[in-house]
Amino acid sequence: MLEGEFAQIWEAQSEFNPRILNKDALNEIGHAIFDQRPLKSQKGNVGCCSLETGAHRAPMANLGAQRFRLLQKVNDLEIITPHGEVLPLDSEQRSILLDELEKFSKLKFSTIRKILGLKRNIKFNFELGGADSLPGNSTAARLRKIYGERWDNLTTDDCNQLVEDVLTIQNEEALVRRGMKAWGLSEGAAQQLPNVVLESGYMGHSLRAINRMLALMEEGGRYATVKKEIYPQAMEFAEWDELPPVSKALSDVRNPIVMRSLSELRKVVNQVVGKWGRPERIRVELARDLKRPRKERESISRKISKNEARRKDALKEIMKRYSGAEPSREDILRYLLAEECNWKCPYTNKPFGFEDLFGPTPRVDIEHIIPFSRCLDDSYTNKTLCDVEFNRRIKGKRTPFECLPEAERESVLDRVRQFKCDGRLLKAKLDRFKMEDVEERFEGFVARQLNDTRYAAKLAKEYLGCTEIVFT
Repeated sequence: MLEGEFAQIWEAQSEFNPRILNKDALNEIGHAIFDQRPLKSQKGNVGCCSLETGAHRAPMANLGAQRFRLLQKVNDLEIITPHGEVLPLDSEQRSILLDELEKFSKLKFSTIRKILGLKRNIKFNFELGGADSLPGNSTAARLRKIYGERWDNLTTDDCNQLVEDVLTIQNEEALVRRGMKAWGLSEGAAQQLPNVVLESGYMGHSLRAINRMLALMEEGGRYATVKKEIYPQAMEFAEWDELPPVSKALSDVRNPIVMRSLSELRKVVNQVVGKWGRPERIRVELARDLKRPRKERESISRKISKNEARRKDALKEIMKRYSGAEPSREDILRYLLAEECNWKCPYTNKPFGFEDLFGPTPRVDIEHIIPFSRCLDDSYTNKTLCDVEFNRRIKGKRTPFECLPEAERESVLDRVRQFKCDGRLLKAKLDRFKMEDVEERFEGFVARQLNDTRYAAKLAKEYLGCTEIVFT
């Protein structure tokens, strides 16, 4: 709308001064108003490796990182017979599986059983935790689709350089030219390079650390054992007379709330140490329940795996119609919520489509059923989709009960009852749409702060590692 208004103003005023208000000026001023400069690189914010001082974490898409993750999973993989016997993979099984995982982004356990010639009643240890597949080399698998069989004939250095080109060359035309000139791709194949979406994020270790551990892991060594052998100092706690600054002990912490809480912890502990001396033992109370029954833990694990599968399916559906960057977490959330509410706004019953959800001018918002400012609940349970106009002009910071006329409430509740989700989640969302006593119900509930507390408790264990630690 703004661009259209700008064009109309320019057309009207250019008649009075066509020499100055020419096409070049139109493009220059339009670019200055509406185009954004390239975002500043965030490479400086990449976390540091916990094993190699001064080295940054490796990109997840790097081939060495992909191989490291693949080996870590395969070396820890165990076969469980129907009688409960636990067996490691033999050398032949391991070799076959590694070769196959290099060709695919992931392999389901049902496929792995066929590849290894195992019976259907054979299970793997990771399946007991709810996993349904093993990650493969997704970088190689995606580039092999473009490069074909020639990929396997490239040297390791050439493969790494090609990955680096895809990750770092932002200009699509430059990347296409690079693919044709440097890598010998046909024009059609090179045109596909800008659309390759490699895994985002970073590993926990740097390439320097990964390369040092890879040799032993290639021989079958398990990650924990190899890490202890190559980095014995990482398995030991440094001893101090008192706790040092958090930034010195935990250089990779980025969360400001967690940093503040650990800094306050340092003050208290150092005062205690100053008065009473070093403690023999510190008890850290973690912000999670470690004593859940086994069946409940397995149920939670299955639920997590189910949700992960839903996110992966959503990612595939979005990427069928997306080009360019990999869909964000918010994009996936939008799609999941759209599926849940049957692609209709639960408040207005207006239908919407894919373009309304992801187009340049979305017609629907992700909205908190109970306003976030009043409950601080940012969980999936408190989210749905809402027509833009209704959300911004009518609902605002009110609850469904407060913003809906009494005559319309039951119709909205009927639409919520049609949501495609499991019974427990449906009940929770329906409860929020009915809720009247918001302040009383959500008093003291802070979802985000609870997550920060869990993270802080985990880091506190490491920070206090100069003493014997007992979990409670």
